[in-house]
Amino acid sequence: MASSGSSRSTSPASPKLAFGRDLEETFARVAVAGVPLAFLPLAAILIVPTPLPAVWIVIAFLLSVVLFLRIRRAPPPESAWKLAAWFVIPLLIYAVSYASTAHLFEYVDLFHRGESIGPASDYLRGKQPYNGVYPLHGLLEDGLLDTWLMELFGRSLEVSVAQSVVLGGFLALSLWYLGVVLFGRFPLALLVVAMGAWTTAENARTFFQIAAVAASGAA
Repeated sequence: MASSGSSRSTSPASPKLAFGRDLEETFARVAVAGVPLAFLPLAAILIVPTPLPAVWIVIAFLLSVVLFLRIRRAPPPESAWKLAAWFVIPLLIYAVSYASTAHLFEYVDLFHRGESIGPASDYLRGKQPYNGVYPLHGLLEDGLLDTWLMELFGRSLEVSVAQSVVLGGFLALSLWYLGVVLFGRFPLALLVVAMGAWTTAENARTFFQIAAVAASGAA
C-alpha cells in the first residue's frame, strides 16, 4: 500500500506557474506551513469565548506565510504526506466534528440522557452495577464514565453533556485514520469520513470500536 500515492513523471503545471516549484515540493511546503492554521480551531475550542478571533486568524495566516517562504529545504513528499495525514488534517476533522456536536445549551432528555445520569447518580451514592443498578447498554455508556468524570470535575449535568460532545467528536477522527490505514489516499479517507456522516452510528459508542480496528490495521 503506497502511502503517498504513485508519483507521476510530469507534475501539473499550476504549482510551477504559481510558486515556481513542482507539485511534490509545493505540497510539502504547504503541509508544513498549514500547521498554524490547523491550530486555529483548537484555540477556539479551548478558549470559549475566543477573544479577538480576527487577530488569531491574522497571526496564524502570517505564520503560515512565513513558514512557506522560509523553508529552504522542503521535507520529502513522504514526510509531508505523513504530517498531513496523521496530524494536520485530523486536527481539522476533529474541530469540525466537535463543532457539529457541541451545543451551548442542551435540554435534559429524560429518556436518553437519563440512561446515563440515572445510573451515574446511583453509583455516586454507593450503589453497585448489576446489584441494584442495571446498565442497559453497558457500564461505560450507562453511567460509569460519567461517574468517573464527576468524581474528577464535580457532580454536574454539564460534565455528562461535555463528555458526550468531546468523545463524540472523535468518531470522525477515528474514521479518518481507518480510511488512511485501509487506502493510504486522502480522497478515499475523506470518503470514509463522509460515509460516517450519513449513517446512524452512535458517536460515543462507535468511536471505541472503529479506533480499535484502525489501530490494529496500523500495527
